[in-house]
Amino acid sequence: MHVLYANFDTTILLQGIASYPYYLCVFRQPNCVDYSDVVANEDDCTDGVVTFNVSYPMGVYEVDIYGQSDYSNLSTQMATFIRTEPIRVYNPEKICWASGVLTDEFNYPLDDENEENLYD
Repeated sequence: MHVLYANFDTTILLQGIASYPYYLCVFRQPNCVDYSDVVANEDDCTDGVVTFNVSYPMGVYEVDIYGQSDYSNLSTQMATFIRTEPIRVYNPEKICWASGVLTDEFNYPLDDENEENLYD
C-alpha cells in the first residue's frame, strides 16, 4: 500500500500500469466525499511513476485509476479505467470520520479488547 503525505510532493510507482500521459485518480472512502486528482506520468522515469500533492482527509482510500490524454478531464466516462489501488493518506489536520467509531490516523478503530471506545 502506498502512503501519501498531505501537502507534500509524494512520488510513487504504480507497478504494471498501462502507459498514459495522465492519470485520473478518484479517491473513495465509505461515507465520505470522493476526491479526484489528475497526475502526469513522469517523463524521465519508468511508466507509472507519478507525483501526488493532496490535502485530503487522513485515512485509507480505494483509488480508482483511469488513463487519459487530457490533463483537465475529471470525468471517469471520458477516461479508461485501469484498476483500483489502496492508498493511505497521512494528514493529521483533516480526518474523515467514516462511521461513529473513533479511528486513528490510518482509519483503524480505537476500541479496546471489549469493544469499548477508548475515548468515552
